[in-house]
Amino acid sequence: MHTPLFLKPHVSPKLWGHEEWAISAHANGPALIIEGEFAGQSLTTVWHEHPELFGVDTTQPFPLLIKELFVHDDLSIQVHPDDSYALAHEGELGKTECWYVLNAQEGTEVVYGHTAPTQDIFNQLVDHGRFDELIRLQPLHTGDFLFVPSGTVHALKAGSTIYEVQQSSDTTYRLYDYDRVEEATGEKRELHIQQSKDVTTIPHQVDSFEPIVETFGHNQVTTLLRSNFFNVYRFDIQDTMHFKTQAPYSLVSVIEGSGQLIIEDVSYPLQKDTHFILPTRVKSYDLAGQMSLMVITPPKN
Repeated sequence: MHTPLFLKPHVSPKLWGHEEWAISAHANGPALIIEGEFAGQSLTTVWHEHPELFGVDTTQPFPLLIKELFVHDDLSIQVHPDDSYALAHEGELGKTECWYVLNAQEGTEVVYGHTAPTQDIFNQLVDHGRFDELIRLQPLHTGDFLFVPSGTVHALKAGSTIYEVQQSSDTTYRLYDYDRVEEATGEKRELHIQQSKDVTTIPHQVDSFEPIVETFGHNQVTTLLRSNFFNVYRFDIQDTMHFKTQAPYSLVSVIEGSGQLIIEDVSYPLQKDTHFILPTRVKSYDLAGQMSLMVITPPKN
């Protein structure tokens, strides 16, 4: 099969705004195939029943999850476990993620990391609610990219729209939630203090990756991240560019503009918020038009 899998996101309202699980095979919000041979089926079903589309072992869960987050209020201060802890305690993968900032209002900030040099100091600050001393704040701007490995204390704040790439996991441990009350329950959301202490990286540390920008005529390919969990690229297309695939399958989202995807002389129209998967039999393709795309691939095993 050389046909892309176009997807309809799963939309999830949140206390702080809403998120769209754009490319998801997670049980809590699978995306649906919207056209072609598998129209109406979930990505979860297609992943498990049609391994020939992906070229990898599909007896394991689909490893990646792509979201768009529309943040109107601050998210809880939180941290995610790694695979070992999550599998032992939650029965699913851990959550390493990254953010590409599609839009950030002037003055928007993000919680990214903490100040505690030791576990004892971290515990003391958490136990006494001294989060102003614990958290690290930094400005957030449109076009920023942040890597958020498991163990990183973090929180998006009001005024941003985020393209998130993560492991396929829905496990979040909340350190602090501003004492907010959920309208549906009339109660504060659950905190996970001990789990957060267990999994937080102390002291805060995130390996850096310098983006690699390559120019091809009027087009540009930016490698934003290569990691053990996913590889993240931004394609900026101004005319036509030919690509050869370098991974068993690719997850693609149009974040700006419009154009065409061309596979074996068949053209597929693309526009902002189009999300699709290029299956393993697509060995080459062309992109034409004026648009920007996020392209995510699994790491090479």
